[in-house]
Amino acid sequence: MKFRLGMMLVVCAMMVACSASRQVPLNYQPGNPAELSSIRVKTTVVDARPKVISGERPPWYIGRYAAGVGYTRNFSTQGGVALAQQMHRDLLKEIRALGMGNVRRTERARQLDVKIISWDFDGTSDNVFRYVLEVTVTNEAGGVLTSGKVSQSVPIEGNLLSGARGGFEQLVPGLYSRVIASLIRQNNSVRNALMGPSLR
Repeated sequence: MKFRLGMMLVVCAMMVACSASRQVPLNYQPGNPAELSSIRVKTTVVDARPKVISGERPPWYIGRYAAGVGYTRNFSTQGGVALAQQMHRDLLKEIRALGMGNVRRTERARQLDVKIISWDFDGTSDNVFRYVLEVTVTNEAGGVLTSGKVSQSVPIEGNLLSGARGGFEQLVPGLYSRVIASLIRQNNSVRNALMGPSLR
């Protein structure tokens, strides 16, 4: 009983934290789809940020900013959608737009795995947005075809009206689209691994 009550309090606290945060829309529109090929791809996105794993940050957390003297507020995804879920949703759209099909995890296919190592903006000190994503492609037998990291540190300039908060809200939606594009569309090693000859 005590455990269930404790869990309910944790969930309520996280919901309050999300409602008190500034929501920033993250959405990727890949454009006109290519002609559908016979290639099928499984996709996973895992949030491996240490503070999310430990429960210190909620899965929809994407940054924070100074909201007054002595206190801060968080940025969150729009609607409190987990960042990993948002990325997975947009990667599925990207895969279809590139002419590949999506399959269930139980089916035999190449697999694209994305791990969110870091995704954070600290608008209370250095005003830099940083992300590190680990991207791995495996073949139908589970062998690694390619693996690497996509990362960037982007200084955020504030504005006169809302400081670092305004700069983040203005820059990050467009930056998010470029991040999604950089995972497959603009990543030669990943794209070639996904679109190469299948195992027989």
